Amino acid sequence: MEQKDIAKIKIGSKCFTKEWWEKHRSIEASGSGVGKALVSWQRYCPNDPERISGATDVEVARATVDTLRAALLKAKKKCGPLSKDTAKACDAYIAEIDAYAKKIGAHDDDAVDDAKLWAEIATEIGDVMAAAALLGRKAERAIDELKALETRAVSLSDSVAKTMSGKGSVDLDDLTGTLDKLDRDRKEIERFLEKEMQPALAGDKGISNKAKKLKTTDHRRSLMEFYKDFGALKRHEEALRDASNRVAIRLDTARDDLNGGMKDEATMLKRFEFLAGIIWENQGSSIQDLPEIFTKLVDRALSIQKLEGSTPTEAEKRKLQGDISDLVSDFEVDSTTLKTIANGAQRLMTQFKRFAAHPKIKPRYEGLPKQLRDGLLAQKFAKEQVEDAERIAAALFRG
Repeated sequence: MEQKDIAKIKIGSKCFTKEWWEKHRSIEASGSGVGKALVSWQRYCPNDPERISGATDVEVARATVDTLRAALLKAKKKCGPLSKDTAKACDAYIAEIDAYAKKIGAHDDDAVDDAKLWAEIATEIGDVMAAAALLGRKAERAIDELKALETRAVSLSDSVAKTMSGKGSVDLDDLTGTLDKLDRDRKEIERFLEKEMQPALAGDKGISNKAKKLKTTDHRRSLMEFYKDFGALKRHEEALRDASNRVAIRLDTARDDLNGGMKDEATMLKRFEFLAGIIWENQGSSIQDLPEIFTKLVDRALSIQKLEGSTPTEAEKRKLQGDISDLVSDFEVDSTTLKTIANGAQRLMTQFKRFAAHPKIKPRYEGLPKQLRDGLLAQKFAKEQVEDAERIAAALFRG
């Protein structure tokens, strides 16, 4: 045996086979039982000791390590002056298996701790989902109410436009009263959104914080099912906010027409700049930045997708758990930014369509539809890739 052979003695290498040992060890070390012990090692000791679970498997693995260590010590003792390299090899083997032995059963110990923590998390999940189900039903009714409001708002906006252009004869006071009534109804639903829906959407934060303390991935599948179910409430909130914004756009347009606010150029431009700020200067993000923002998320999702079919260690699973959690969280934050920008863009395109040729509006207005479309398409593609990454991660956790 040579020094270069000793350097190869690592867990998972072919050095941990009977064939390699018998080919490289000295004749003096024969008959020590190392070859037989290595056969047992191949059978009972996987490369990742953290994958060993269950009292019986842990006991067998530890016994296998003890048997191999005893055989190696016996082989080392038999080595004379001409077998120094084999003696060094025995030391290298022992160092590897001793480090390995310390990790055997660690998963079971962690699993016991996780079981206690999971009991707390499961109770909290039950409470959160019960509240989410109730709010979900309220949100569905609110969305139906907003759809009816939108229909009435469209009709009102048409009536205002006809009356202000001299093509209608609806009393202005009646129009104003109807407008105020629709706006009050919308704001009542908006209050439900802000006071009940928004706080409830933070219900998964406490669970996420506790889940980060889990040492194993034993409960990962249950966690992902919770996040999927809880996501329904987020979708209700998004649908509710979208519907409310559509109604608000219609009512704002009607009110501007009714009050003549858009007939004054200075006031009109001031309103345009306000909406433009939402679209092109939204907390450091611009509608033009959206494709690049979502492309970066796609790159992160693809790096996770590349793991499909692999067999990650427990440590790799824990890292993956953090990576997929951060990816989903960042996607939701960026999607919220997109929604804010998109709502501003839709509002601007609706209210300023008739002023699109104005020299201070045209440069930004004419490219806006494409910019909005590009951002929405980028978000849609990113959503597909993130969902694929979640699916692959879930499969890896089950493996």
